[in-house]
Amino acid sequence: MSTGAVGRICNLGFDNNGNGRDAAVICTGTQTTSTPGPTLPPDFATIAPIDCNNTITSLRLDPGPEEGLVLIQNGSLGGDNFGTICAAGFSAIEAATICRMLCRNETANAIGMSGKYLTTAASYPVMLSGLKCPAGATSTNDCKHNGWGAAPSYCTPNTAVSVRCSQISLTPPPIPAPFVVCHLYVANVFFTYTDVASASLLSLYGTYNETTCNFTKNENSTTVWATVPYIGCNSVQTTNATHVIYTSMLYRNVTAVSGVYVDVPYIIPVECAIPKLKEVTAALLPDARTAPPITGGDSYTSEVKLYRSYNARGFSSEIAPGDRLVVGSRIYARVRETSPLNVRLTVRNCWASDKSDGTGASYYVVRNKCATDANTVFRVDEKNIGINFAVMSFTQTVSTQAYIFCDVTICTPTDPDERCLQTCGTALANKQF
Repeated sequence: MSTGAVGRICNLGFDNNGNGRDAAVICTGTQTTSTPGPTLPPDFATIAPIDCNNTITSLRLDPGPEEGLVLIQNGSLGGDNFGTICAAGFSAIEAATICRMLCRNETANAIGMSGKYLTTAASYPVMLSGLKCPAGATSTNDCKHNGWGAAPSYCTPNTAVSVRCSQISLTPPPIPAPFVVCHLYVANVFFTYTDVASASLLSLYGTYNETTCNFTKNENSTTVWATVPYIGCNSVQTTNATHVIYTSMLYRNVTAVSGVYVDVPYIIPVECAIPKLKEVTAALLPDARTAPPITGGDSYTSEVKLYRSYNARGFSSEIAPGDRLVVGSRIYARVRETSPLNVRLTVRNCWASDKSDGTGASYYVVRNKCATDANTVFRVDEKNIGINFAVMSFTQTVSTQAYIFCDVTICTPTDPDERCLQTCGTALANKQF
């Protein structure tokens, strides 16, 4: 047939209806031939049509029935070729599509998750990634994806999609139950992996200066933990009748992969309480003639040290092992709060004893915040109290060691509690310093 010509051909086999009619065809243009292009892989997640009246075999939730790891079958491969769906790009629209395919009615509450059912996910390959469905899709046959078995390297068992089709419970999930260890001016907060799946989910709540706040987080094979300093971060200092309290707000974020969430965030208050009342022990007072070794006792935040002199520049000539002292000579005890915390120290009682546990013969140099005999008590600053007293001996003929003990109270600088003020007695006319 020439270009532009009109003719007749028999319809036999043309439309396969055998009705004897002619088929009219008009051909225009120049006839050309071309080589067929390559066959491209389908861009659709083609699976067997879903029939809610029969058992669904190409898609399931493990463990199911309302929630589980999504396992989808590539029927073109034959056999039991199930695999997971990568969470990247997966949203509530795709979750609702999965639930419709599983013949669930609560698709409005469908939610996609990742990071769950990791053991099961590790035993399957990634079957689909980049799954994108139109709103209202009833099957993955309506959706696009990256191709069967084609998945980026970040698609791992941790990013395998799980779906919940049932209505979201109005009961909130369990509150994380960490345990806290407060020591050396930091709070260490420990979580199990059930409460926090990764250390990357932990942060401090609110604003803080990252250059001054040494907040850290770590994890090992069993535990996730965060370390929150009392100072330099966003801790709030408060006080009650018995303790100084430092409160920090720890934030546990949610697990999210491209908009797919596993859980809900939590703000967790972390409190560390330091008792106001404390006993400082193990500061040695030399005997009358030979100075024994001196140790600076440290009861968490406080210590006592001994010096020969004190002036406007501070304490000097610390008494060292081997020094000789004469009974009746005057020395200085420095009671000090050693932490970097903003607190005030008050001395209630200080006494010398001939027993290392403080139970033997005693001589008080400070009692009920008042200096005894010719002794004096003075405040150097908020964290330092000085005591001037005379060297004593518990025997007349034999050199013996004497031990100094002090009861201290640690408060916030503005605490009005009477125990937090270095006053002698309770009368308002008494001197306060």
